[in-house]
Amino acid sequence: MAEQDILSQATCTNNEVSATIEKYRVVCADPSDNEGGLLPTAGTDPVIGISQVKALITETLPVAFAGISYVTAAGVIARGATLIISGTVGKVAAKGTGANASGTKIIGIALKAAGADGDIIPALLTIGSEISS
Repeated sequence: MAEQDILSQATCTNNEVSATIEKYRVVCADPSDNEGGLLPTAGTDPVIGISQVKALITETLPVAFAGISYVTAAGVIARGATLIISGTVGKVAAKGTGANASGTKIIGIALKAAGADGDIIPALLTIGSEISS
């Protein structure tokens, strides 16, 4: 794997009701708690970063939001692909996989290819950008 080069990270609390946030997953803002993080429920959820550790419910976890971080692929991804949220477990997919509605959050750019669901790949994070129609 390529080296991670995290330029900026913050911490949040896992506010999931019944789920662990796995390492290298997309974490979204909890609208009811300024310090909390949740797994995505939709591709348009506000992203705060990529988890850097596995966190049980109520545990604090660091999230990377700038630089190069590993992410977990939801399937095959080509090197150089634009990455978006895929589903509700915090994995990423290549833009163009499924419906990409206006407002879908862009996570970053794949720096290596992924061959299967669950592959861990490095990505250049572009948290804060989104698809517009």
